[in-house]
Amino acid sequence: MRSPEFLEGRRFKQKHEKTRQFINRFGNQKLLFFELGVGRMTPMFIQEPFWQLTSQLPLAHYVNINPQDAMTHPQIASRSVLIDADVDQALRAVQKLKSQNPVSHQSYLKTPRVPKQEPEQQALGMLEQAPALLITAANGFSISEGFNRFASDAVFHDLLGDLVDQYGLHNMLEAVQYPYQSKVVQWRVWARIINRYSSHYHTSPLMENLRQIIKGRPYYIWTTNPEHHFNLAGLDHVVENEANWVYGSCQTPDHPHVDLRAAAKLMVGLEQERELTEADLPRCTTCG
Repeated sequence: MRSPEFLEGRRFKQKHEKTRQFINRFGNQKLLFFELGVGRMTPMFIQEPFWQLTSQLPLAHYVNINPQDAMTHPQIASRSVLIDADVDQALRAVQKLKSQNPVSHQSYLKTPRVPKQEPEQQALGMLEQAPALLITAANGFSISEGFNRFASDAVFHDLLGDLVDQYGLHNMLEAVQYPYQSKVVQWRVWARIINRYSSHYHTSPLMENLRQIIKGRPYYIWTTNPEHHFNLAGLDHVVENEANWVYGSCQTPDHPHVDLRAAAKLMVGLEQERELTEADLPRCTTCG
């Protein structure tokens, strides 16, 4: 998943170049780095670069929402707000404060931040001041949307029931990484997960809340989430740092992407009628 051939192709580089241009455009203003559910699983991909960028841009501020790992770097502590809460609950609280205390953008610019304010109120102040948002989202955001890749819950067992016992699987993260004996079995797992979480995605209340916060302002989103929900919800300025499971990428450079949502839906349907074969698996349209 993180091999250079897969991650650093043309599409990946184009998206990162657009993000660089975005930062150059707003870097001398009160750019807000807004982190949603990013923990310490892979901090080198988005969290640590965010800390470094906030440190380099003297007017930038940083907000981190995470129920377990809300933290910041000491160098930017004075420009950071940490909220120890579920992402969905925190954004609801911020929106509620905004509706209860409507203020203009200019009035916040003239009012210094009060140290005794609650973190949600401080975050609201930073949001009101920010001319643009650079947002990160990771597993915590997915969990708040209902996709928990670490849980051995009813959803996991309902989705992969027959395969869970056969291979001793404990969660969906393990399921997608397991070294199955054949690509057919591997795609049985992948197809079910992709079909459930991407082929039939409907905008969640959390995603709608985020869209309202972004509304009318320039933004970019960095995410390690593979389910492609931001784009599916109509948020187009997105960099998926670990790619996604919606676009299949051929090992040969510049070949067209394969729509894995359509492929997953087809395989799930076929599996209900008969056993899958290698002929049913998705392939590059150029290679055949």
